[in-house]
Amino acid sequence: MITIILVALLCGILFGSTIGLLALSAGLLLLNWMHRSAAKKLRLWLDSPANTTLPNSLPPWDELYGDLYRLRKRATDIRNQLEETLSRLREALSALPDAVVLLDADLRIEWCNKAAERLLALKSADYGLPINQLLRQPELLEMLNVRVEDSDRASGGRDERQLLLRTPAGSLLEVRRIPFGRENSLLLAKDVAQIEQANTLLRDFVANVSHELRTPLTVIVGYLEPLAKGDVPESKLLQRQCALAHTEAVRMGRLISDLLLLSRLENKLLQRAEGAQSPRRIDMCDLLNTVLAEAEALSGNSHKISLENTGPTILNGYGDELHSAFANLASNAVRYTPAGRKIKLVWCSEGGSPLFYVQDNGPGIAPEHLERLSERFYRVDRSHSSSTGGTGLGLTIVQQILHHHDAKLEIESTPGSGSCFKVRFKAEAVAV
Repeated sequence: MITIILVALLCGILFGSTIGLLALSAGLLLLNWMHRSAAKKLRLWLDSPANTTLPNSLPPWDELYGDLYRLRKRATDIRNQLEETLSRLREALSALPDAVVLLDADLRIEWCNKAAERLLALKSADYGLPINQLLRQPELLEMLNVRVEDSDRASGGRDERQLLLRTPAGSLLEVRRIPFGRENSLLLAKDVAQIEQANTLLRDFVANVSHELRTPLTVIVGYLEPLAKGDVPESKLLQRQCALAHTEAVRMGRLISDLLLLSRLENKLLQRAEGAQSPRRIDMCDLLNTVLAEAEALSGNSHKISLENTGPTILNGYGDELHSAFANLASNAVRYTPAGRKIKLVWCSEGGSPLFYVQDNGPGIAPEHLERLSERFYRVDRSHSSSTGGTGLGLTIVQQILHHHDAKLEIESTPGSGSCFKVRFKAEAVAV
């Protein structure tokens, strides 16, 4: 601008005032064209900015372009960071096993993760639809229709709503609605069927243990109470009562031992999951001979017990546990097989996989009992189990041990024709 004025003054001095005014007007027109051209380039660049190049211009537009470019690049970097953070957040939410649904003020679905598709049967095509039109359970509708007060939002969603919902598919969901922001809500759903099942099993377990311990304790207390009062019965009756009390005490001790063994097995499973323990090489000949000797000692020569050993010599596993499992199956056969009959222990390979089984000629088991035999405290004949000293935990322990060895328990039985309990290992269990 100063240059234009100086040129106009010079022209006025040299060529007169008229020429000077014309020169000033021409300079102002040229300056106006330059500014309009620079402004047009700026509008075009703002519509589609280039991150590496700027429009060519004269001062002061070049400085303005530089400042705007730096501001635009900073805004672009911040936007890219936010988009990356949002993308990672969505990936994390999508990986959650619990359902997450984002709702607006009108309960319309803004976003949901994959777990919501699985647990609540929602899908991306439902975005924008009111969730209370898609999920029609009355309890859920009642929770969704409760207005979330501003005081609840101000508390950070602490006054959340929740309920237990049974889905048409039979799943049990814990559903929560948590307010956040000014008008939004999060709907969270968690599958608690396994937790509920575990709680049910725990309640049944406590009830069963209480029942199993109550009987021997009642017998022992009943026999000791008269003695505590000084009422000593005659020697034969006292001897009989002491024998019965001793039997019940032994039974109670065996039950507690089995419970402790189950607890140890579960703890070992956790340790192995953490890599604290690894399988070892087991000499199967020694293990099988030990099991045979124990079965013969328990039988007292009342049964004809044989051992066939044609299987692999070395197995990878945990020797003390496999000894417990095999001995348990053998002792069950001895206890439930009438005297004088045969019991066969077999260690062989079948289809390339190691197999151990115990075959007896006992009374057999009815088909309706086979699937439940490994349940805790389940007995086919409670009176016979009590007379033989069974705790109802033997096959539960066997099942737990086999689970540690990635093996399976198979039971074949026909009433009146005996039973066969098979332990089938995978071929990878054979030590190389």
